[in-house]
Amino acid sequence: MNTNSDPQLSRPIYVSRLFARLLISVCVVITALLLVQTPAFAGTSTCTATKDGNFSDPQIWMCVGGDTYPNIDDNVVIDGKTVTMDVGANVYELTLNNATIKGGNTLNVSIKANISNSTVRGDTTDAIFSVSLGIPVTVNGTWIIDNRVVNMGGHVTCNGCTIQLATESVRYTFSNGSKLAADSSSNVYGTGSLVFDMGGFNSTSGAGQATISGSFNVPSVKIRSGIVSFASGNTIDLNEVELSGGVLENKGTLIRLINVMDASGGTVRGNSKDEQALAVGSATLNLSGGVTFSKIKVTCVGGEINLAQNTTVLMDAAEFDLICNMKLNDGSFDGTGFVQSAAVIQKAGGKGSFRVRQGVKYESRGLGTDVVSGTLQIESSGTQYSVFNIGDGATLELKGAEITLTSDASVQGFGTLKVTGGKTRVEGKYLLEGPTEVLGGVLDLSGTEGATTFKKLTINGGELRGSDDLKVTEEMIFVGGLLAGEGISQTLTIDSSAKLKYGGTTADAAIRNRKFTNKGEVSCPFSLCSLLLSDGAWFENMEKATFIAGNGRIGGNNGDLWNSGLFTKTATNSTFQISQLITFTNEAEVSVNGGTLGIGGGFKQEANGLLILRNANLQGPNNKELFFNGGQLGGSGEIVGDLYNNAALLYVGIDIGTLRIRGDYQQGPEGKLKMQVGGKTPGTEHDQLLIDGTAILSGTLTVQAENGYSPATNDALILIDAGGIDPTQRFAPVTNGFTSHQPAYDQRRMVLLAFPKITLSDSAGFEGAYGTPNWNFRVSLDRAVTVPVRVDFAVTPGTATVISDFLNISGTVTIQPNSQESFFQIPVIGDTVVEPDETFSANISNPINGVIERAQGTGLIRNDDAQAQIGSGGGQLSSNFGLAMSFPPGATATDLTVSGYLTGTAPTLLAASFDGVVAVAFEILAVDGDDNRVDSFSQPFDLNFTYEDAQIAGINEADLVLSIWDAATQQWVDLTEAVFDASSNSVSVSLTTPGLFAIRAGLPNKIYLPLVS
Repeated sequence: MNTNSDPQLSRPIYVSRLFARLLISVCVVITALLLVQTPAFAGTSTCTATKDGNFSDPQIWMCVGGDTYPNIDDNVVIDGKTVTMDVGANVYELTLNNATIKGGNTLNVSIKANISNSTVRGDTTDAIFSVSLGIPVTVNGTWIIDNRVVNMGGHVTCNGCTIQLATESVRYTFSNGSKLAADSSSNVYGTGSLVFDMGGFNSTSGAGQATISGSFNVPSVKIRSGIVSFASGNTIDLNEVELSGGVLENKGTLIRLINVMDASGGTVRGNSKDEQALAVGSATLNLSGGVTFSKIKVTCVGGEINLAQNTTVLMDAAEFDLICNMKLNDGSFDGTGFVQSAAVIQKAGGKGSFRVRQGVKYESRGLGTDVVSGTLQIESSGTQYSVFNIGDGATLELKGAEITLTSDASVQGFGTLKVTGGKTRVEGKYLLEGPTEVLGGVLDLSGTEGATTFKKLTINGGELRGSDDLKVTEEMIFVGGLLAGEGISQTLTIDSSAKLKYGGTTADAAIRNRKFTNKGEVSCPFSLCSLLLSDGAWFENMEKATFIAGNGRIGGNNGDLWNSGLFTKTATNSTFQISQLITFTNEAEVSVNGGTLGIGGGFKQEANGLLILRNANLQGPNNKELFFNGGQLGGSGEIVGDLYNNAALLYVGIDIGTLRIRGDYQQGPEGKLKMQVGGKTPGTEHDQLLIDGTAILSGTLTVQAENGYSPATNDALILIDAGGIDPTQRFAPVTNGFTSHQPAYDQRRMVLLAFPKITLSDSAGFEGAYGTPNWNFRVSLDRAVTVPVRVDFAVTPGTATVISDFLNISGTVTIQPNSQESFFQIPVIGDTVVEPDETFSANISNPINGVIERAQGTGLIRNDDAQAQIGSGGGQLSSNFGLAMSFPPGATATDLTVSGYLTGTAPTLLAASFDGVVAVAFEILAVDGDDNRVDSFSQPFDLNFTYEDAQIAGINEADLVLSIWDAATQQWVDLTEAVFDASSNSVSVSLTTPGLFAIRAGLPNKIYLPLVS
């Protein structure tokens, strides 16, 4: 070709060639830019290169059909020659055989290409070799592509051929609608890159698919659309792979990554996850966007798999078998498959979630799973054999149906573990120092080694099954769900510096068959609180711990609530109810600061316990009692139920107030009641205890004066107002802060009032000849009061003696409310014996509701009989009653006087109060010359008297005995020395002391009197 560029040249041939060259260039450029597709019909000319040269030089061409060199509609044959693309060209058909095309301009083939042992080489990386859509391209032998871009839209058939990408600058692109079929004896290799952007697969024409069954070793493969299928059965090494669309398909071979694969879309597919594999090896697999792995096994040994932000890996019966690190970002494993790792799976790079969906089985082995940031959510079942390490601020969420962490596995770190569904069982170590949240499903720690410690624990809708000992050191949120155990030997302990918040509005916080020990603070900050104790669960509020109850309940079917710390009921106008099947034991402080604390089951307070009502209510159990066996109970408000104060201190009001018991109140001997009095108004100035039922008041009462109050004499302060007060029981001892006023009682009230003064009067009268007239003694008050006043009375002998002069009567006298006097009577025995006036004493004691001003009264028995004196020779006292006495020397007849008593026709039986003695037969007195009784007479004398048979009422005389009354022992003493002579109906005895005599028969405690009318 003539390359002279002199502008003065004007030869016709040059002009003709120049015009033709311009025309060809325009056509080639238009074709290249617009991708003009030529209709499939035979070219007008066939141009064969006869020597090496430029494409635009007619001298190298031999054209048949009219053209001088290849035109747009010509067929081009280059056989064994080298043609330089000095211009862009578009040919109809191209046949290369042992040929070379080189240069920097574009060559486009529009109908058909046959390439055998040829080279396509470019001078620059912009040099393009293009083949139009859908045309057949047959490659035989070797096709070398060097420093040129190939845009292949045709259907390439490579049977035993070799396609070599000779330089790194080579980019061979299979464009939309193209196809590659490389058989098992083919070889595609080189240092350039292959780009597959073939569009959708056409099952009829096979367009959109590259099938490589032979050798393949291309460092860079980019798949953007279409199907790239490797089916050689040999190992395919891919140095750099970019998958942004389309399909990378493995058909019976091993695809091995050498350096890196970036997948942002498309599908990696095989026929079976058990046979075909994508081996990452020590390379890096970067996944982003949405990538599908279908029926393929992905292995990784020593390499790395990275999932970028918002990456979805859709698995279709695929498997990841990893002995390399996998880094997860926000995204998911979705579909069905299996991910198992013997290295580290790390969730990092974002605050969002990465989800392992339900159909993807996840197993961690070896170095385990490291959650650095965001949330790793495992929704599927699987067995974990290694460590879950959760970083600070990160979250591992488990919700698979069956997730098991074996004895070799553990959970650790400073992040959060969430269980939101399914069942997770931990058999290894649970060492997590971050929060644990059981929000659904089951977290089963029953197989863990040793105790389990939580810094922060949340149970809300899920179930925690724990090891023997669980401990919370900072905070626990329990707003629903279940804490289960296998006996109260298993514990959950809230540590002394920890806080538990329970309650909520939708679900119960339930503890089953486990001991729950609080050493810190338990509270309910929610509008409704519910804690259930079931199957023998035991909640113990320990010493120095706090339990704060609001509006809600502690329910359950069987359990114990034990308080050794502070149990506080807050929230006024609300009720906190403890189930009737829960036993509540208080050993420390229970403070009800408003509303109602309902105790449905048994309640007892032991020593050191304290229950305080602050204008609040305590609702006791139905058909059960509130037992206070020790400690203190106090405050103001209402207690509904029967209250037993066995050994506690009950005080009314925090300062001063009213406490109402809607039931019975029983205070035992060890119980104590303390009441404060600082004025007249009940509830505001002095304490008042209201009892709807019956009050049994025993034990100690303390009335404490407040504010310097000094009640007036007429002030009567009702401290206790009950439905009834047991009259047999009274407070004792009473410690009273007032000297002027004392506790007084009536049938239903205890009143603090100024006691009235009680005075006992004297009584006097004539004894009479017979019968038992009554001496009336008056018990009077200095003023009337509103409560009954009671005193006990009794009599003591003076000169008058019991039985002979009066009867020994004792009892109680009551002055009714608003009255000022009452009486009691002492019977006096009438007789006809002449004797001096005699006295005895009446006494009152043990006052109730009063103070005794005069405790003793004198009973005066005035004598109304004439004195009869008889000498020592005897005399007749009454009909048929003979009496004879003889005295030793020195005694005179006037020294003795005989007195007889109680005339009658038969022996008279009197009341049992005389100790079985019927009456006195007779009495012998010693008197002086002035008729005064001589009690010190002790001279011996003989006593003889007779009787008639009728007087002993048929009693066998052998059974009779003479008795004398011993005033010292207050008993009858038999005189065994007395002689009864039945033949003469006489009795004789020698005596030294006069006294009171009677004849007693053999019948026990019966005295028969030998008296006749």
